Amino acid sequence: MKRISVTLAVCMVLAVGAMYAGESIKFITNDWNKARTEAKQSNKYLFVDAYTDWCYWCKVMDKKTFPDESVAAFMNKHFVAAKLEMEHDYGINVAMKYRVNSFPTFLVFSPDGKLVYKISGYHEVQPFIDELKKALEPQRLTTYNGISTNVDLDFPEFYGAAFGTKGKRAQPDSATVNGFIAKQTDLFSEVNYSVQVRFASLLSPQNRDQLFKNANKYAALYGPEEIEQAGDMVAYGYLNKAIKNKSESELQQCLEFITKNKAKDVDMTKSFYCATFYKSTNEWTKMAEHVDKYIGFGNSTNGNINEWSWAVYEGCNDQTVIAKAIRWMTPVVEHKEEYATMDTYAALLFKAKRIPEAKKYATRAIELGKAAGEKTEETEKLLKKMTTN
Repeated sequence: MKRISVTLAVCMVLAVGAMYAGESIKFITNDWNKARTEAKQSNKYLFVDAYTDWCYWCKVMDKKTFPDESVAAFMNKHFVAAKLEMEHDYGINVAMKYRVNSFPTFLVFSPDGKLVYKISGYHEVQPFIDELKKALEPQRLTTYNGISTNVDLDFPEFYGAAFGTKGKRAQPDSATVNGFIAKQTDLFSEVNYSVQVRFASLLSPQNRDQLFKNANKYAALYGPEEIEQAGDMVAYGYLNKAIKNKSESELQQCLEFITKNKAKDVDMTKSFYCATFYKSTNEWTKMAEHVDKYIGFGNSTNGNINEWSWAVYEGCNDQTVIAKAIRWMTPVVEHKEEYATMDTYAALLFKAKRIPEAKKYATRAIELGKAAGEKTEETEKLLKKMTTN
């Protein structure tokens, strides 16, 4: 009887364990046709995790967000879920078709194969569930009238060469892109739109004007995200050239382009570009002026603030600007405790000779860094300097 009781007890434990075992997402891996077919047959929306093997935030999604039981339960109930590696096999075709060039990207398709929603970037559990809920609300779905359900379009060879394995992509030159555009009769077709937004920075002034002059029409056909990203790409090209040449006149060209072609947040965007330019040219007072403007648009905890503030710590000795950088960072560290931002805050306090506060935040930064598996050696060296000074 004892042996039977033990066996029964073990079985009961296993049964209860199975009953409450964490649910996991039933991903279809790297099989586009199977995923499409299953979504159609089950009359479910298709969720596609468009990832790459090298993408850090894709791995964080796999480690932190996808394993969550609430995420898994929601996705298994409402979606057919698929994972597609975007740089190999048929994933390249899907990346070309849907113009996926940042990772992670999540694509949502209706049961009949039409793209209806896009989610970009890493999301923690609850924000991700909120996005998934939006993808199921008809009033929130985007109608991409210009995007067909056919994946394998007749893209030019140079377009395809720009996709695939990271180290083997080939970028065309401007003459190739503009030569192709010159031969086209319908610049609003899916293929020609894909070429224009992918290589917006290579377009001639005439072709660039055509693209952005018709931004609203392109947005109606293909959604507003990509045409906005294309504008950012061109603006960054102007900015990088201005930084390289340390040219304020070229910075003005960048700002004029933003004024002419940016649909929203024009002044905020211009303050960001100016702050970035003056940071790169070590003009700290001007940089601070534009960071103040940028924060004034409601960006008090934006990630760019840490980058600008760290640059002040590394390169600026003007105590007025250093004091401003401390003020910029205060709401950042109060909003969320993270190693990188706490480290910046401690370093700035040290540079301002506010040693007791600097020690406090350096110690906390080290604690956070070690807990997160970060390398904290430099902060430890800084803390040692604080102790000996």
